[in-house]
Amino acid sequence: MLYIFLGIFGLASGGHWGVKYSVTVAIYLNLSHKFIGLTLVAGGTSLPDLVTSIVASKKNKVDMAVGNVVGSNIFNIFFVLAVSAGSTPLPDDVVLNWDAGLLVFCSGLLLAFFWIRKKMVSVQ
Repeated sequence: MLYIFLGIFGLASGGHWGVKYSVTVAIYLNLSHKFIGLTLVAGGTSLPDLVTSIVASKKNKVDMAVGNVVGSNIFNIFFVLAVSAGSTPLPDDVVLNWDAGLLVFCSGLLLAFFWIRKKMVSVQ
């Protein structure tokens, strides 16, 4: 139980510190808020999921690693986006359309990789 609580604390505090100090450095370097939001904050909030997936992969728990990434993305899309859109309407912006198109493309690519892997495993 102690390792579980220490792991949760480490993931949460590492993500918090990573985002906090990355944003501080980006503001000091006069980077735009859009750049900070699209790269540093998004990467920092995904960092705990990435670490968890890497640890799961090293322990040959590939299904857990993939499930963690896919589940996190589904949660971010449907819950976080819905809550933020409910509090402030989302603008019809070119950047948002580009991001949505990239999301659809990457999701299709992920599904294609899963389909190809499933076909390769079933052939063997």
